[in-house]
Formats: sequence, C-alpha cells, structure tokens
Amino acid sequence: MYENFKQGEISINLKEISEESEHVMLSSLNSKRDIKVTSNLEKNHFTVDISLNIKGAILEYVGDLRLANDKDIKELEGIVSQYVNEQAKIMIKEMQKNNVDSLGMGKYVRNSLTYNQWSNLVWHDHYPNVEVLCNTKVSIKDYGKFGN
Repeated sequence: MYENFKQGEISINLKEISEESEHVMLSSLNSKRDIKVTSNLEKNHFTVDISLNIKGAILEYVGDLRLANDKDIKELEGIVSQYVNEQAKIMIKEMQKNNVDSLGMGKYVRNSLTYNQWSNLVWHDHYPNVEVLCNTKVSIKDYGKFGN
C-alpha cells in the first residue's frame, strides 16, 4: 500500500474470511496505488480513498474452486480483494492509534490544501480521526496447471 511495486509475492490463508480452508499464493504481483483526498475544513473532516489494483499469477492454490472456470477465478479474485481490504483496514487503524503515518497520507492531504490551510492545520491531531477507505481490485492473470 505504500507505493506501486513490481514482482511481489503474497501467501494468504483465506480461512479467516471464508468457510473453506483455502490457501492461495500469488506471485509476479504488480500493484498500482491511487490516493484521493476529500476534505471538509469546516468540520475538520478528511477522507482518504486508497485504490489498489493488484495483478498476479497463482503459484499455489488449495481449495475447492476450479481455476479453469472463469466464474471461480472471479470468485477467488473477490475473496482475495476482500482479504486485502480487511488487512489494510486493520493495519491503518493500528497506525492511526499510534499516530504513525507510514503510508504518507499527510502528504496527500497537504497537497489537497492551500498553503495557509495546511499551515493552520495540526496534522498529528487530525490524523487519528481521518476516514480511510480502501478499495482493492485483484486480477488473476495466470493460474498455471492445476489438476482441476
């Protein structure tokens, strides 16, 4: 979520969000991030919308979905997207609780304001209350050879 990247890998135990004991490992990940800020200075309210577009190949999959079926691929993409969104929300809440802006949201808020508005804003006081929305779209571009 920090920045765009190429050639990443992720191993996910989907049991946390699915009834099935599914496990998927994605490789050759490419991620693009887009951040939009909406601010209401009168109410001291900021909304940061983080959009992630992740593309990758399935290196390993354990579960009941048949990867040769387009419908099942779309379902797996949705499950992985949901997982990434939930993990992102947990991570962001923890960062806000500890007043740590590791994702650099303050830079995007600053760039959405005028110099005077930013100068009069005490970012560290507002950061824990910023509403952060995370929207992830996962696209599986290849699934290799699986017996199903």
